[in-house]
Amino acid sequence: MKLIDLYEKLKAEPDEAKQLEYGQAILRQHNEEIYVVGVVKLPFQPFIRHNTIVNVLDKAPAEYRNYHESITWPSQLWRKS
Repeated sequence: MKLIDLYEKLKAEPDEAKQLEYGQAILRQHNEEIYVVGVVKLPFQPFIRHNTIVNVLDKAPAEYRNYHESITWPSQLWRKS
């Protein structure tokens, strides 16, 4: 909890020189111990598309390049005749 304590001191300190010192201490702590939040995600998300439906993206709805789930809206789709 050293980072939180340093941050609380930084917020409460009125002296700018002391604030700079606390900020540098926080950055030194980050350089010594790198903090990373691990996130796990499936590499792909398969989906089923019927061959009579038109205007559906070729990529999966949750494809990481789209940055959005359900990127193909129902109002964009129609059926071949």
